[in-house]
Amino acid sequence: MNEKKRVPASPKTRKFARELGVNINLVLGSQRDGRVVEEDIKKFVKHVGQEKNTQSKNEFKTEFTHSDFGDIEIKDIPRVKKIAAVHLSHAWNTIPHVTNHDEADVTDMENFRNSLKDLHTGEKKKITPLAFITKALVATLKKFPSFNSSIDDIENGKMTIKKYFHIGIAVDTEHGLMVPKIRNVDQKNINQIAEELKTTSDKCRKLKIDKKDFYGGSMTITSLGGIGGSFFTPIINFPEVAILGIGKLRKVHSHSGGKSNERIMLPLSLSYDHRIIDGAEAARFNNGGTTFIAQDTGMELIGPYVFNTTRFFVGFLALIPFYLFLEKKTTREVLSKNRKRFIYLSISIGIFLFLASLLQQVALLFTDVANAAFITIFYVPMVPIIVFFLFKKKIHWSVWPSIFLCILGAYLLTNFHDATIRLGDTLVLICALFWSLHIIFIGILVEEFDAPILVGLIQTFIVSICSLVPALIFEEFILANILDQKIQILYAGVLSGGIAFVLQIYAQQNISPTPSAIIFSLEGVFAAVAAWIILSQILNLNNIIGCCLILAGVLFSQIIPELKKSQI
Repeated sequence: MNEKKRVPASPKTRKFARELGVNINLVLGSQRDGRVVEEDIKKFVKHVGQEKNTQSKNEFKTEFTHSDFGDIEIKDIPRVKKIAAVHLSHAWNTIPHVTNHDEADVTDMENFRNSLKDLHTGEKKKITPLAFITKALVATLKKFPSFNSSIDDIENGKMTIKKYFHIGIAVDTEHGLMVPKIRNVDQKNINQIAEELKTTSDKCRKLKIDKKDFYGGSMTITSLGGIGGSFFTPIINFPEVAILGIGKLRKVHSHSGGKSNERIMLPLSLSYDHRIIDGAEAARFNNGGTTFIAQDTGMELIGPYVFNTTRFFVGFLALIPFYLFLEKKTTREVLSKNRKRFIYLSISIGIFLFLASLLQQVALLFTDVANAAFITIFYVPMVPIIVFFLFKKKIHWSVWPSIFLCILGAYLLTNFHDATIRLGDTLVLICALFWSLHIIFIGILVEEFDAPILVGLIQTFIVSICSLVPALIFEEFILANILDQKIQILYAGVLSGGIAFVLQIYAQQNISPTPSAIIFSLEGVFAAVAAWIILSQILNLNNIIGCCLILAGVLFSQIIPELKKSQI
């Protein structure tokens, strides 16, 4: 039969053949026009297996049996190991394996991991290194997309680049080795990954894991860290094209500048399919992963209290020159109206901002970005509700359809329809309440006092001091980790924590809290556009519609009152 001829078969049948590692073009179809069905593939595999067994018996027939040398016991091979044997043999015989060995300096990661404490109990938090490595692997896969591919259609010169990040984790059980997948690792934080690693491993050991969880992976991690050993040659989990082996952490001493430093090193063994990945690319992948694990675990390296403390203190310092040049001379006159009320409102604004920003940071430990981004938008309807019931102010009817459009737009923009409701979502909702109070109280203050920069100074200082107390109790100030995140802290402090909030105060001098809240919902649109321009992230149709709906809601809230000559 001509191997280049494409035999007729359904997509389901072709997928079945790929999972078994069968070239479907070699299978003789039993249906009309030679159409291949699953039963034909099963017969083909059975026939080939019988031929190989016959050939194997003829070639490797031994002169003596094991029982000739003493007592023996014949036992059934566990079912899981029998299934794995077929896949491992196919992978080893089909894929040209090459293994690259390297070491990662994970000293900073281990220092941070050992410093983690539970936010509620203050007790030491146990998170395995595997959770950090899994997160780091995804970041490296984004830099090297060919590692997140499959070439099961290589006979047609095609490769499949996966846009998802499902990481396989090799789990050692009494039944045999299992490799379930942790789905959408790129959308989860370290706490969520650690928890899912634990629950997935438990399901494997109790044989309660779903069959589908063993398929659809990007790349696999297999770890000997808990047992021992350093470098080895892991077998690639077909149809993936690479697997990362992790050895046991070891301490080494390095000498630089006349000083001896103890470093913690992690052995890495990267096996890859040489048909699609060359040696230089594999070396860069291992080096890229090494750098990421050592230095770039992102915001995970700083706890929420430490981050808030440093972020808003930087914002406070950034606003001091603006205050000295623009407002210092008029401060005495402004405060002469009612100093106590100014202090009361300013402190309230600072406390609301502290609670809102802190809960937002803490909530992200227990939920994902899509949930947080969508639920936070509920401060928009909270503002007019609070203004109406607590302050007895009339709300223009155009506000409610505008809010509906903003929430619907946020729903589409944040991809919340693909999210799972999580424990941290309650914290995000409470966070939204404090954001709404922050907006309302700023509206009250700017009606009576003209000192936006001074208010910004006070609120950033209050947030920094309030965050410092729990940071000292529950977290540790590790200077190296803070310096690693200096770009994020400077951006979030100077622009987001300092200047942006002062601009908000300036803006609210000319607009009431309710339309302010609606306009502020545009931050989601700006973030999406920035991600598109700067990070080259693709906006799908739902995201574009979401942006348009939010913009429509904002315009509706501003245009209708003007047309009706009414005030909100």
